[in-house]
Amino acid sequence: MTGKLYVKPAVEGAVVLQPDRDMARLPAEGGFVPASFFWHARLLAGDVVEATPPAEPTSPAEPAPVPPAAA
Repeated sequence: MTGKLYVKPAVEGAVVLQPDRDMARLPAEGGFVPASFFWHARLLAGDVVEATPPAEPTSPAEPAPVPPAAA
């Protein structure tokens, strides 16, 4: 299994530990995790659900060029 999944805890306030990150808590809003046996088992057990990752922040638009000053 390769790739990544974006998951979040299935129940609000539930603590889901990430063994691949020194047992850090999975954030309530979710996070990317490896598509491993462990995470697929958590999905099947109902501990986590697949979620939509937040939108990537867009880079700010380039400022409009400043017109030359009138003399």
